[in-house]
Amino acid sequence: MRKLTLLLLGIILLFAPQSWAQNSVTGQVTDANGLPVPGATIKIKNSRTGTTAGPDGVFKITAASNATIVISAVGYETKEVPVNEQSSVMVKLGIDTKAIGEVVVTGTGVATSKRKLGIAVESITAAQLPQTPSASIDQALVGKIAGAQISSVSGNPGDPVNIILRGINTLNGGTKPLILLDGLEIRSTDIGSLDLSNIERVEVVQGAASATIYGAQGANGVIQLFSKKGKRGQLAINVSSSYAQTEFVNIGNVHKANLHPYLTDASGEIVDKFGTKLTYDPDLGILSGKDQGKGIAYQYGKETSPGVFRSGDYRYGILDGKNNINNKPYIGAVQYYDHWKQIFQKGNVYNNSINISGAGDKTDFSVALSNSHNLTPVIKNGYVDRTNLSINVGIELFKGFKIRSTTELVYTKNTMHTGLGGGGGGGYGRGNSLGNVGQVYGFLNTSPFLDLTRKNSDGNYGWYIAQNFLSVNSSNPYYMLQYNNSLDNKVDVIQGFNASYNINKFVELDAKYGINYRNETARWIDYNQTGNNLVNWNESWVGPFNGNDATGDIGNWQYNNNFQNFIGSAYIRTDFQKDFHLKIPIQTSTQVSFDYRKNKYSEYSNYGIGLPVNPPINFNATGSQAINSDFVEPFITYGYLVNQKIDFSDWAGITAGFRSDYSSAFGGGSKPFTFPHADAYINLAAMNFWNNGLKDIIPYLKLRGAYGEAGIQPGYADRYVVLNTQNLGSSL
Repeated sequence: MRKLTLLLLGIILLFAPQSWAQNSVTGQVTDANGLPVPGATIKIKNSRTGTTAGPDGVFKITAASNATIVISAVGYETKEVPVNEQSSVMVKLGIDTKAIGEVVVTGTGVATSKRKLGIAVESITAAQLPQTPSASIDQALVGKIAGAQISSVSGNPGDPVNIILRGINTLNGGTKPLILLDGLEIRSTDIGSLDLSNIERVEVVQGAASATIYGAQGANGVIQLFSKKGKRGQLAINVSSSYAQTEFVNIGNVHKANLHPYLTDASGEIVDKFGTKLTYDPDLGILSGKDQGKGIAYQYGKETSPGVFRSGDYRYGILDGKNNINNKPYIGAVQYYDHWKQIFQKGNVYNNSINISGAGDKTDFSVALSNSHNLTPVIKNGYVDRTNLSINVGIELFKGFKIRSTTELVYTKNTMHTGLGGGGGGGYGRGNSLGNVGQVYGFLNTSPFLDLTRKNSDGNYGWYIAQNFLSVNSSNPYYMLQYNNSLDNKVDVIQGFNASYNINKFVELDAKYGINYRNETARWIDYNQTGNNLVNWNESWVGPFNGNDATGDIGNWQYNNNFQNFIGSAYIRTDFQKDFHLKIPIQTSTQVSFDYRKNKYSEYSNYGIGLPVNPPINFNATGSQAINSDFVEPFITYGYLVNQKIDFSDWAGITAGFRSDYSSAFGGGSKPFTFPHADAYINLAAMNFWNNGLKDIIPYLKLRGAYGEAGIQPGYADRYVVLNTQNLGSSL
């Protein structure tokens, strides 16, 4: 016996080095056409060791010589490759026609295979979402959803994009789709404020048939986000850091006209109609000349003293009908400046995130912390800094009963100046006090021979640095940079709770409750501008509330939005073959739900006018104060959903149901609005005859059709929809 034991031990020791030897294996994952498959998952079979392929499909992993590598990717067949002491492997993945069986939730109310859908649902995984440089979910979705129009409204950091999934569906209700996070609506927080690195996948439905189950909330389409959860295995720690430069792309080299139409002498200098060379006063931004015959000195336009003009008529001194052809370069006293380069500079984006996740037999957790710092490229006038903390914890308290808590806290700080991307809600008025009509719009109307970056002899920028007859509605963004200071702080709380209980194999109860709260405070200061010579010359200044003088003002805005959403559902599922032992391949799913939503929006703002030149510059230092707005908007809606789905094996299926919604906008005695929907599909590729040669020609074919109705609830004070006449030229 002792000899046998020693012999077995010797055999084990002999072969152990080969079994335990670890090889460093590199490889590349490609598709059938030889193109790389980024984000493919590479795992050692029957172990917890794994990695992912890079953007070029290349991966590196440590594996025992007798191990097997399992390679998988969404939309591709899974492949197993024995290591066999190889140091390099090339893996080609074929298209997985079973990928159509991917499970989705949005538009169905319950997890359903794509094979068994009569509606269209787009599904985008985290691997398909770019992690840099945007760090913004709405920006990351650009180009990812077929038929959707996703575009930036302003280009300013932190500003939400405009998302249109279903076109224009209402006269005055907007086109914003319903945004869900883990099944609950988020209404107070814009989608761009959420943490992109914490999103596992995105599901999108556009058609009315798929949006009907959300009632009046889903008429513009639905985007549902699913946050990352902990996965079983070793504790996972993922750290990501990135840096990017940002700039506006000037496709086609767009610029202001670098040729002018004014009268010139033989050397190309601008002259008046008398042939007198004009002189340029950069402090006042004016051209002036002298009528040698009469000895009258003039500027442009309105006569304020004998022979001295301002604003208007003098342009006829340098314009001369048919001779004014824009084919002359700026030379001499009047030079050309590239305003694009003066305004649109290079910004930068820093993104940093860390995620810690794990799971056991009955618990899972995921904790993520991220920060995004975005310096605007618009004259680098400020930044948007956003910090997100996300916590997702799930527990199975006893068999069949699970609870989950998802939390996301967001703090956003915006230091960009008002009119250059900063916060604030009042908008600038216009009288003697000049408006924030849009700084980009203003500089586009500024003549190209005016230097936006030049300070006058008094050390200040000018707002109007312009010939009034050439630069109508002009303004200089650098003036706002000097005389305005803005700070916009946002705090978002997104909390969701979910409890589900599988009573038995037939019945499941599910309850979700979420609260979404946003508090936003914005303050801007327009400093005292009385020391600016051009302010006195133009008799104009910046200040939305101060129309009396150029002493500036302070505006304070407070926004609060509190949104609550409760959804209670019961699901009844049956399988005639498995549950009742009948030779009928029918599966059914019945959903009955109650959906309650309550929103309360409040807004308060005040202002003070008249600030001193010297500090302290605060609200107490203003000469007078007033309340601008004090507004509260409550809104409640609730609805009932009934949904019935019947599937015949994998061959065909039909779904029908309706949603009824009530709204506080109509008053307590109103009737509900009911939205029906139905869809059906025939899966030809699942039938036996398809495998007889057709599968090789067309791997997959499914016919589907859907019908649905949807409506949009009016908002506050929108009970009566009216069309107002507007002027279009001389007509209405």
